[in-house]
Amino acid sequence: MLARQADRLRQVKSERIDHTLDVYSGKVTPYMIEISIDFDNLSDLIHHFNKDCQELRNFDINVRNTYLHIYNAGITKFDNENDEFTKYEKLISAFHNIDNERDAVERQGRVALTEVAATIKGLREDLDRLRREMNSFNKGISQHRISNLQAFKINVIPRKMLVDSIDTIISTSNQFEQGDTLDLLSQEPYSESAVNEAKDHLIKLASEKAGLTLTDLFDIRFEVVNRAGETEHFEKIDSAGSNGTRITIKLLCGMLFIRYLLSDQEQNLYRIPIYIDEAADIDPQNQKAIIETALSFGFVPIFASVKPQVSCDYIVPIRTVKDGAQNWVDEKDWIEVEHSA
Repeated sequence: MLARQADRLRQVKSERIDHTLDVYSGKVTPYMIEISIDFDNLSDLIHHFNKDCQELRNFDINVRNTYLHIYNAGITKFDNENDEFTKYEKLISAFHNIDNERDAVERQGRVALTEVAATIKGLREDLDRLRREMNSFNKGISQHRISNLQAFKINVIPRKMLVDSIDTIISTSNQFEQGDTLDLLSQEPYSESAVNEAKDHLIKLASEKAGLTLTDLFDIRFEVVNRAGETEHFEKIDSAGSNGTRITIKLLCGMLFIRYLLSDQEQNLYRIPIYIDEAADIDPQNQKAIIETALSFGFVPIFASVKPQVSCDYIVPIRTVKDGAQNWVDEKDWIEVEHSA
């Protein structure tokens, strides 16, 4: 019996792994089980001790693997702690306070979203105002006939994805101000995923452009209806019609834009000269439309051409003096044009 006990003791002693564990370093850790030792139960005691050590090592491996998983998931704020026990302790404490942190993050998210919405709301309102002004502008330009066109219009085309993202942020901010949360919003048109997508899109564009301005929210498209009634759209005004037609469109747009920049009082105070080069490229009907529009808007059109333009009221010859060194314009040289009925 003593021989068998001695053999069993040698076996269980050879199975000890407590010397490989580092969980007690620098700490006084009480053994939680009352130990009563006598020779008859010594082998069983060592056997159970070995099992406890094995279980303890499994716990240690699981704790380390769990922490590594959490670390790889992005929770790295406690990794600078030198003591592992302190590191785990702080992580567990943070977990028990996660509801409070979530509330704090949501409060910060409300504030941030509201501040961003207040900024981009001004851009959104500017876009709406621009579209209203452009509609008014188009009504004004439609009153003036351009010879080879039935109609001409400047359209403001919002960039849908960007404007939709702005609308999502503004709408969500309005919900926040009324006390709703993203959980409640999940039943509304804008879910949490939609808000995050809109936010990411705005951040990406703003980062690429170092900020957003009104011009980032829209494109300009020129709509032209030709004599046959066919509608065409152009990204650039230089693609619309002949050279004379393009000059006429640019002049009418320019005069209307300048008129919009002047106050009502200023519009009646000034008569602004407007110089039109290569006037011979503009047909008489368009010349007449330009003259009528210019005079009604407070401009005085001056056509420059090597050929006399009969649409004008006066032809102003330019003489050279001092052997061609200087050009000279004298009112006595002006030729008044008489228009037949």
